[in-house]
Amino acid sequence: MNRKRKGFYGATMLLCALSLSSCSQGLRYAPYAYAPINETAFAREEKQGYYRQGDYVPFTSSDKGEFPATLQSVYSHGFRRHVLTPVGERHLTVIPVDFSDCPASEIKEDAHAALSEAFFGDEAGNQFVSLAQYYDQSSFHRLQVKGEVCPKVFRSSETYAALKVKNNASQTKAALTRIYNEAMAWYNALPERTATLSSGDPIYFVYLAPYAGMDETAASRSSMMWAFTINDPAPICWSSYYMMHAQGDGKVDAHTFIHEFGHMLGLKDYYDPNSYSEISSCSPMGRMDMMDCSLGEHNAFSKMLLGWNRPYVPEGECVVSLRPATGNGDCLLLPVGEYAGSPFDEYLLLEYYSPTYLNNVDASLRSELGIGLMNRAGIRVYHVDARLGLYEDRAKSPVSPFIDGTWIGTRSLDFYRDNSGRASGGEASNPNGFLLQGLNVHGGALPSYYVASDHDEDIVYGNATVKLRRCLFLEGEGIDSSFKGLSFHKGEAPRFGFKVVSLGATEAKIEVKAFQ
Repeated sequence: MNRKRKGFYGATMLLCALSLSSCSQGLRYAPYAYAPINETAFAREEKQGYYRQGDYVPFTSSDKGEFPATLQSVYSHGFRRHVLTPVGERHLTVIPVDFSDCPASEIKEDAHAALSEAFFGDEAGNQFVSLAQYYDQSSFHRLQVKGEVCPKVFRSSETYAALKVKNNASQTKAALTRIYNEAMAWYNALPERTATLSSGDPIYFVYLAPYAGMDETAASRSSMMWAFTINDPAPICWSSYYMMHAQGDGKVDAHTFIHEFGHMLGLKDYYDPNSYSEISSCSPMGRMDMMDCSLGEHNAFSKMLLGWNRPYVPEGECVVSLRPATGNGDCLLLPVGEYAGSPFDEYLLLEYYSPTYLNNVDASLRSELGIGLMNRAGIRVYHVDARLGLYEDRAKSPVSPFIDGTWIGTRSLDFYRDNSGRASGGEASNPNGFLLQGLNVHGGALPSYYVASDHDEDIVYGNATVKLRRCLFLEGEGIDSSFKGLSFHKGEAPRFGFKVVSLGATEAKIEVKAFQ
């Protein structure tokens, strides 16, 4: 179960409360115009000293045979989870929900238009972009999300009061599964429906009641009234209408909806989903990512998992040009040991960050503390440890690392690590190993309340000290064998480092150096 937490930036910028009539300022729904492309395959491209990857090296299963190295195929082998295919046309049904003790009756015209704008509209009606527009642009037109907001309100069989006290994973999953099954039967009986839903089809539920549970207690963090997604028995999202607050000009905000839809595609939370405290929670990505604090673009690793880009991979020392990642998808993968030929490995990953395109809004709307996406360009570097592990049960007790490419059919496959602050993957001696970690220029261990930034500063936020640390590598900077805190868990020596040669308006030049 994936849960969206209230980031300190999100609390002040994205999750303001509103009344159901707050969008009555002339908002008119205008569907986003899609720009689909036919290119879904990648061919290997040879360069001078490096190459752009083509097809990923497939997996081999003793019970399934050969299958592609994609996030969807990995999840199909684990715990009956369902994720959406991240290319092509996907249909999403959005259903408003109310309760007998918190009724909305018929959804008001302005609220229906606001939801339609947030999910399927364009930037003219959105403070950011709509969910459909975001994924069309982030996927480089490979994924088109189409659908509808149901014109009727589904009334849950449970009361708002009863749902508010559900506060653990088993309770909330059971409740949302029950709502899903009831709503599907209700929807298929509607004469106004534009499609017929089948078991396993994705549904995004938006409940028309106040967003509750924002007091940072343990109960509230696992409350039914937070935004979350489950992937069994189907990709199902659940969020409050109040997370889509209208701006003064009547525009809506789809950041939370976009984040949760990422879980429908199979992406993990890149913050600590197990923490009860915002202050003590771990964010190895520094809270600067769509799957961390619901900001800006999906990073290059997420796009590799979804099959929207392919990395450059060095074969020796070379100079690589990277265009800005948002809008282009360029990235550079520096292998650790022998590269497995797929995202499911351990490596360093570089991309050229720029405060443009899908990063522009969140780089422009920075808080009064200066917290938000960086408003200057530079190279972001991620330590990826996406090796897979074998598991026997839903508790994810690890059996062994997935090394030789085969396993027996009774075992399931998943990432060997996650982004929680606890030891994961059965490696108790390495509690700081993460699935994905954004590196700061100075290296070393992650400080508490770490925020990736374009400068270094300690600022007071409430009762905590926020540690802004520069994560953008600039000209002349890079990583060599002396970089602090850089350790790899694959058990092999790093092969490559890098230095930023130049940062230009259209490209960055990266010099790849061999460690040995």
